Formats: sequence, C-alpha cells, structure tokens
Amino acid sequence: MAEKKESLLSEIITKLPWTDFFWALFLPLNLMQIAFKNGKPLLGIELLSACCIIYFVYYLIRFKKVSLFPVFTLLITLEHFAVAFFKLPPQPAAWVNFLADAFSGIPFLITLFMAKPMILYFIDENSLKHIPEKIRQSPVYMQTWKIVTAIWGFAYIITAIMTAWMKNAHLHYTETFSMLTGWPMVAVLLIVSVIFPKYWLKKKFPGK
Repeated sequence: MAEKKESLLSEIITKLPWTDFFWALFLPLNLMQIAFKNGKPLLGIELLSACCIIYFVYYLIRFKKVSLFPVFTLLITLEHFAVAFFKLPPQPAAWVNFLADAFSGIPFLITLFMAKPMILYFIDENSLKHIPEKIRQSPVYMQTWKIVTAIWGFAYIITAIMTAWMKNAHLHYTETFSMLTGWPMVAVLLIVSVIFPKYWLKKKFPGK
C-alpha cells in the first residue's frame, strides 16, 4: 500500500504542469489580490497581465507551443475587470460576472465532441508515455480523458452558478467561496486529472 501511495504522489508531483500553474495562475492572481487589498486595483490588473503575457511569450519561444494557462487567466480576469471599469448597472454586471466565471467551463464541454478533449492540451504528452501503447490506442483511453474534461467543465459552471446565487443572496462567505474557486480549485482539478485516469484505466484494464 505504501508503494502505491508513493507512486501516486510521485505522479502528482512530476506529471502535472505545476510550473505553468505557478507562473500563469497562482502568482499573477495572488499579486493582483495583494494590490487590490492595498487599494491599487489598476496596479493589480497590470501585474497580472504582465505575468501572463511574459509567461505566454516565454513558453511560446522555449517550447514552440501555446500555454493555455496564461490565456485563460488573463481573459477571465479582464472580463471581471471590465464590469468594474465600465461601471455597469447591477443586473448586467451580475450577468457579465457569471458569464466570466462560467466561461472557463464551456470550452471544456465543447471539446467533448472533438477528437481531442481540452484537458490533453494542459497535460504534457511526454507525461503519458508510461501508459502502455495498447491502452493508448483503445477507445477507453480517450473516453477517460473526456470524463476528466467533463469534470473540469462542470466544475467551473456549477461553481459559477453557486457564486452567482451567493452574491444574489448577499451571503457573507461569498468572497471566501469565490477565492476557493480560483487557483485552489484548479490545483484540486489537476490532482483529480492524475488520480481518476489511474483508477479508471486500472479498472478497465486490470493487470496492466
């Protein structure tokens, strides 16, 4: 049992894009929050934007690929910022904020009907090479990643609905819940993206 736990922990540490997570999500969001708490919202947006753009360019130059982490972080944050900047009336502002929160989930669900589900754009393909070729070529393999992608999509949409409801009900812990649905939820979803495929593929291919 100890070996299995160590193996799972090793996969979580080594096979997930924690570098992307830190530089394009955790760091920019927390820098923005620090600036907000010091009464400098514009500086917070500038710091977040700078982090996302710098990391996007760095990743593109180094790996010749697009990293989706900074793109999502920047787009969603700018949508929320637009609500405050343009001083929309309460009702339209609530809808824009809800759509901004739910936006992340929609592309995940759309890709369920495509050949490659979105979660595979976040996970480095090299980290999946340990999976036997027979499994990788089976329909179950892609089905597994579609289930994980659906989990991501529904997580964003459900939390967006809950946040909107809490704000409408003026619940005092709405801000805390909103914070937890940021980078902490992404960290949990990344871990699920390792645990679930490991469990599901082992169930479908016992002994492999």
